Parts: sequence; C-alpha cells; structure tokens
Amino acid sequence: MKSITKANYENLEVILVDDGSQDGCPEICDRWAARDARIRVIHKPNGGLVSARKAGLEIATGDYATYVDGDDWIEPEMYDCLNRYDVDLIVQGFVSDRGKTSARVLNRVSSGVYEGEHLQRLRTEMLVDDQGKFQLYPCVWNKIFRKEKLKKFQNLVPDRVSMGEDVAVTYRYLLEADQVVITDDCHYHYILNPSGMTSKKDIRYIEKCYALFDYLMQVDGLPRKQIDNYFCSMMINGISILFDPRVKADKSYCRQMAEQYHHQQGLQQRVQGSRRYQRNRNSRFMINTFSRKQFFLTMLGTCIYIARCHLIKG
Repeated sequence: MKSITKANYENLEVILVDDGSQDGCPEICDRWAARDARIRVIHKPNGGLVSARKAGLEIATGDYATYVDGDDWIEPEMYDCLNRYDVDLIVQGFVSDRGKTSARVLNRVSSGVYEGEHLQRLRTEMLVDDQGKFQLYPCVWNKIFRKEKLKKFQNLVPDRVSMGEDVAVTYRYLLEADQVVITDDCHYHYILNPSGMTSKKDIRYIEKCYALFDYLMQVDGLPRKQIDNYFCSMMINGISILFDPRVKADKSYCRQMAEQYHHQQGLQQRVQGSRRYQRNRNSRFMINTFSRKQFFLTMLGTCIYIARCHLIKG
C-alpha cells in the first residue's frame, strides 16, 4: 500500500478487498482508507480470489483497472504509461524478487504496438510453446485493462476457478482487444514468497485445473494448439506434485483424479493431441501411466521430471 500511494500517477482509485480475512487486515484496510481519500474498502465473506476481484471491479469508477497482489509492490513509475497510451491493453514486464536477488522478466513477445493483422498474429502466439513456457505472461497485475472490458471477462469466470485465474481473464480479453501495447518496462515487483499461494505444493492442483479446463474449453477463438499445449503442461505440473515422493498423496485420491481425467469432456483427447505430449517422451509417459493408474511408473516418471527441472535450474 505504501508503494501504491507513492505512484507518480496520482489520479488513482484504490480499492482494497477484505475477502473475509481472519487476521488484522480488515483494520489495516480501514486505517488506510481513513488517511487517504483515494482508498475505498470492501469487507465481504471469504469467496476466493475470483470473487474478490469481481467485487472490486463492481464499485470501480475509473476508465482503466489493474490489480496488485497483497504481497507485492510497485515502483512509482508503474502507471506513468497511462499518460502515453490510450489503448485497450498495456502489457509490461515485471521484476521477480526472491530474497536478496531480483531479476527482470520480459514477455517472449516483442515490445511494440499491436493492432490489425499484427495483433491477430499475436493472438496465435500468446500462450505457451512446446515446452510449456509462456510467450505472453498471463498475470493480470503487470497489465492495465479498460475497466468495462475487464469487468465483462472477469465476471464470466466462475468463482470456483482457483487455479489459472489470470489465464481465464487475460487471454479471453486479448481476443476482443482492438489495440495492445507491449513494453519492456518492469515496474511491478512480484515477490516469490516461500509461504505464498503460488509457492506451496498444492496437492489439489489437478483437481483445481479441471475447473479451469472446463471453463476454457467453452471459450471460442482461443488458439487450439496452444491451449492443448497449456492443458498438457498443467497436467504435467499437477502430476509432478501429486506423485512427488515428498508429498505422499493418498492413493485413493490419486485414483479419483485419474478417473476424473477420463470423465472430463474431451480433455484426454486434447492433451494427447498437444505437441508437448507428442514430442516429449517423459511427459507422455507420465500422462499415460497416470491415465492407466500405473502409479508406481507415474512416480518414476515424476522423479525423472523433478530431477531434470533441478538440473535446468542449476
């Protein structure tokens, strides 16, 4: 909050959503609102991240909207771009902060103004490559959206989606954006917190992915090949958590997730049709053994996957 209130762009409306917090956050929010007239507070029962974002947009009055996660911070220049551009979407890079080390993270899509055929090409390249790496990062907090368009697509996302919430909004928004600016500015600091939501090994990762897959498969216009690659990558991530020997997941729950994989409408066919599944032997091995409930072999493939990830990081 200190960083937001020190932004160079002062014509801000700051909405704090207390989503049923059980600690001291409600009082902290109210104190901030009492000393800065730009700040408004919503107190609501806990409904999850999607529900909280919808609540904030419902009372927002500005022409543009963006998000800042509660454990991150921004540099004063973060919203200066609003003085330079009048477009549907502004996309920046960000800074990844891990302890005492920081690294600039840029999109794998060139900076510039995208419209017309140029924008159409961007839409076909905006998701993930064959290795599951994002081309245009889906996070909402390094982007500035037209508020009314954002509200439309945010409200379409079911509250039960609790994995890939940003993907569910950003890429659908891009399908209807008329003009997009991508910059290499990095004024948002994403804190890699070992105890944060995105750092924990969530044993329910695959289960949460299924809700996201249900939603995305109903969206027309998303690049099919890339979406299928994304589904495959998410399945691999989920399997690697579920069968990580350190997690010790209950076998009955693993069977339940494997059965649900078969029952998800068309999911298996789309995963098997992805380039990552077809070109990456270990990914194919992990998914096939998981599907057949050959869980000892799935764990073996997971160990190989985890070892390779550590080698790449090293």
